[in-house]
Amino acid sequence: MRFAILLITAFVTIITVYNQESPEVDFKQVTTGNANHVGEIIQKKGESVLIEERYTHFNQPLSHIWITINDETDIFTDQQEETTLTKLKKGDMVEVWNDGMILESYPAKTTALKIRKLQPK
Repeated sequence: MRFAILLITAFVTIITVYNQESPEVDFKQVTTGNANHVGEIIQKKGESVLIEERYTHFNQPLSHIWITINDETDIFTDQQEETTLTKLKKGDMVEVWNDGMILESYPAKTTALKIRKLQPK
């Protein structure tokens, strides 16, 4: 009986954590329309962020992609103010422009030229 209660409690906790809502973003309204990738940061690791794509302008399938950020990467807020990698956090919606090279691993990997943090509506 205790095991069943423990199992149910664990299940409810997992469902609650994984069903946390992402900020609502009207991508057609807030994106520039020319970014290579648009989505939510779901993980940060060193100088990279993992993006779960939420919208595409190019009729490509949505996927996950690791974005490497280096000294050449420009990072901006939705108001076009410069910001830093430390200000980007899990759950942020972003637009990403890459250097044209994408490694076909899973998830894919690329290097960002520019990242723009989107403002939730």
